[in-house]
Amino acid sequence: MSTNATSMLTSDLLATRLSCEDLLSTRLGRSWSLEPLVATLSFAAFMRLFRLYEEKRPTSVFRPPFHFSKRAIGSLFVYWLGVAMWVCIVPRPVGAASGCPHNVSDYFHLAAEVAAGLISYDFLFFFVHLLMHHSARFGSWTNHAQHHKFTHDESSYRTVNHSLVDGTMQVLVNILVQRHTPWGAPKSKLARLLHNVLIIELLVESHSSSRHPR
Repeated sequence: MSTNATSMLTSDLLATRLSCEDLLSTRLGRSWSLEPLVATLSFAAFMRLFRLYEEKRPTSVFRPPFHFSKRAIGSLFVYWLGVAMWVCIVPRPVGAASGCPHNVSDYFHLAAEVAAGLISYDFLFFFVHLLMHHSARFGSWTNHAQHHKFTHDESSYRTVNHSLVDGTMQVLVNILVQRHTPWGAPKSKLARLLHNVLIIELLVESHSSSRHPR
């Protein structure tokens, strides 16, 4: 790589860092509400995106009934209320960096943080989900059967068709893997935001019958 190319790459990385740092230093960037806001918008965007592709299928007959819409809005309200109570009661991890990359090594570290979080969530929630299906008492307590009611048409909307206890279990597992990396360091702000976007895309995709976008 030539000296000019290296200089341009370094300038681009520094500009990215400044933009990232500027965004995360704003009032919203410092607020506890940024992460649930990103999660909420990601759910809305990905469910609508996948539903657009689902509606192109000739066998797609699902339309969310009114009671489902009420339940989804109720779950959203409880989600925000629960997160607000959590941040008031449980102290945030001390020493978390912004995560804004400064050089190529920082990009690899950010990618490792995000990948570790996704794998940790999948690993931990696998056992929670297993209990929901194979433990009659736990399955009844979480009312996981609610999640499988849309059996006639696998729809992206089914991602949020669950009981409050079921949804709470998912959120708690996500909070757990978002606090620290597997190697013990506080997870950076940017890694947590990227994690929320990617984990929600994966959740919606796994419930959708559409082959696109994949």
